[in-house]
Amino acid sequence: MHSQFATYSKHKQQGAVLIVSLIILLLMTIIGVSSMKTTTLEERMAGNMRDQNLAFQSAEAAIVEGETYLRDTVLIVTDGTAGLHDIGLAPDPLVPATWTTAASSRSATVSLNDDQNARFYIEKLGDIEKPTGRNLTFDPAGNKTNGGDITGYKVVAIGEGPSGESQAILASYYGKKEFQ
Repeated sequence: MHSQFATYSKHKQQGAVLIVSLIILLLMTIIGVSSMKTTTLEERMAGNMRDQNLAFQSAEAAIVEGETYLRDTVLIVTDGTAGLHDIGLAPDPLVPATWTTAASSRSATVSLNDDQNARFYIEKLGDIEKPTGRNLTFDPAGNKTNGGDITGYKVVAIGEGPSGESQAILASYYGKKEFQ
């Protein structure tokens, strides 16, 4: 009787192990494919973050170059050429032509990478009235009221990431005591 039971049991379980094995293999394949998709997505996110970070750093380097130009130049002529604009005449930084025209902006010489096309322009804001602490008021008419002898400028810069898909636009305000 013992041998009949073993034979009966053996014939009954022949396909069950195969089906269970295939189901487990299918589940493991689904988990593996899902993990690969997640890893690919995370890798893209990291690449985009790096690209965005390099664009920001490139724009920041262009801002520093613009501020250095303001610091080192004795007489700044804001005539609308070579990225130097007078009060209220600066181009819109969100318009692409601003960054492709040599009269509107200038190319930054400092570059983190050859692929980052950093550019900047400078806009004269006018004289600063009552320079006290952090509260500065610009006179857009350019009048030197209340003995203000500091001229304010805005430096606007754009930087691109290596892929060309990300851009960063930054602005900085700079006050300079004009040559008297």
